[in-house]
Order: sequence, then structure tokens, then C-alpha cells
Amino acid sequence: MKKIKKLIITAVTGITILNAFSVPASASIATPVAYSNIDDGCMPCADDIQTKWRMNNGVLQYRRWNATKNRWVDSKWIDYKYNG
Repeated sequence: MKKIKKLIITAVTGITILNAFSVPASASIATPVAYSNIDDGCMPCADDIQTKWRMNNGVLQYRRWNATKNRWVDSKWIDYKYNG
């Protein structure tokens, strides 16, 4: 029983020491960097489209809002039809 306990303590101590001196995998691998042709360093990205909901005379309606450009994507509210 003493030998098993000593073996477990030695193994845990060894793992702890190895963990303390190990280098994370993300630090050892070179990360590719994306460069842009835009002078100010901004990268183009997709617009943030949010769906807004409302009840109008008992009818559930939705409309899409572009939060990036602060304007509506759809010109009118659309009636929601449940297909379930």
C-alpha cells in the first residue's frame, strides 16, 4: 500500500512540474495574420441583421433591422406564418 501511495504522489508531482514549465500550444504555433488592402486597417465584415417582432391586431409580424447601418432591411412588416 505504501508503494502505491508513493507512486501516486510521485506521478502527481511530476505532472505538476511538467505543467508549470510547458508552453501552451497556441504560443508555439505561428498564427497567420490577415492583411487588408484598405489603408486605415479596417476589415470588411457582414452586417448585423436583427429580427424585430410585434403583434398588430392579433397578427404576429416581423421586420429585419440592420444594426450596422441603422436602417430597416424590409420596407414593410411581414406577417409571420407558422408552418408547424
